[in-house]
Amino acid sequence: MLRQDFLSNNILNILREKHGHYLSAGEFGAVLSRAGVGKTALLVQIAINEMLLHKKVLHISLNNPVEKVKLWYSEVFKNLCDSDYDVRQVSVLWEDIIRHRFIMTFNTGEFSLSKLEERLTDLSKEDVFLPDVLIIDDYPFDKADKKQLGDLEEFMGKKYSVWFSVRKHRKEDSENHNNIADILNDFSLIVEFEPSSEKIILNITKSGNKKKQESDICLDPHTMLLNKQ
Repeated sequence: MLRQDFLSNNILNILREKHGHYLSAGEFGAVLSRAGVGKTALLVQIAINEMLLHKKVLHISLNNPVEKVKLWYSEVFKNLCDSDYDVRQVSVLWEDIIRHRFIMTFNTGEFSLSKLEERLTDLSKEDVFLPDVLIIDDYPFDKADKKQLGDLEEFMGKKYSVWFSVRKHRKEDSENHNNIADILNDFSLIVEFEPSSEKIILNITKSGNKKKQESDICLDPHTMLLNKQ
């Protein structure tokens, strides 16, 4: 079955094995990198994997319009599809999984966690879309504080798992660097892209109480897909 092939061959299984599980409801995960390295591409791959598992994903973008986010999904899914797969089967699967996705966009200056809570409450009350997983892309961590994230965690309870993209600051920008590090201290899973001269390596910098682990995963800069090193 095509869906099972995608799940069985998914490189993200390595992250699950090293962490012990995908993010559970109530847990926060983060993807760190410098600007333009691959955070959104990884978040979309995570989202597609969750959709293949029949989980509903709410993708919240603070930088890109809905159409651009949709393009990210279609391009990543197209690159994931082996040329040997039947085109009709691929199309049927795609139409099935996108029913499990809802895209919400904000201008960065208009976004707040209180507004997010309000929108989530509206979606729930109106039975429009009841997500299992939240993807929050481009959340301004350099302007955030632990109380805001704590309030969001309290609001979520055990309803959602949440993935954030986090722009990594240079070490010389110590104030922002230390603030973000402090906020991320309570996250369950943190992965980080580390560019080298030949490849972009993905490391697990935190998994539960465990610190940095090598993951044997790298990002292909041409397809923006994860591969084994």
